[in-house]
Amino acid sequence: AQIPGVRWIRLMYMHPASFTDELLDVLAENPEKFPYLDMPFQHIDTELLAQMKRKTDEAGLRKLLSRINKRAPNLTLRTTFIVGFPGETDAQFNRLVSFIKEGPFDYLGAFAYSREDGTPAAKRDDNLPEELKQERLTELTNAYYDVADTKAQKRIGTTETILLEETEGDTVLGRTQREAPEIDAIVRLPQSASRAGRFATAKLTGYNSYEFTASPI
Repeated sequence: AQIPGVRWIRLMYMHPASFTDELLDVLAENPEKFPYLDMPFQHIDTELLAQMKRKTDEAGLRKLLSRINKRAPNLTLRTTFIVGFPGETDAQFNRLVSFIKEGPFDYLGAFAYSREDGTPAAKRDDNLPEELKQERLTELTNAYYDVADTKAQKRIGTTETILLEETEGDTVLGRTQREAPEIDAIVRLPQSASRAGRFATAKLTGYNSYEFTASPI
């Protein structure tokens, strides 16, 4: 945080079981330097978390979210979930979808479970059918898109700093401090925005399908 010239620092793939209050203090005390936190939860069902050996449970994850929201309320949160883990029941999956609909995360990624040699789960004989895993992945993704759209619409009209990255036709693409490259939403601006240099100040004017539009100020 004290290194001169560093504008934004994104913490990626942090493990919730080892996320300390000391680290949270650093984020809370330096909100402009640390605007973004990626912390894969993988699931919310306590039984499945134990089987995944995540060293935490639903209560612990919810308490962690509460501490983060209290100490660093403007922190952008991203997570990752796995659907179709061996033995995942309908009730366990529905609990995960309900959790996502609560809207605790700004961005998330989701994956269908796939067997990985050498892991305890690879030895299990209760793998779910691939078709079911894909159905659950689609349902979860759709639930998240609704949450993402609601959150994005609340940002329309705000003024943000845009990091400009590439030209596409007569527009330029970039991202704010709240978006990580390649995985989160992009911001599309008119080509004139690039005259300001690498960073442009712009007002968000619209959002559709993971893409913001913005007008330079």
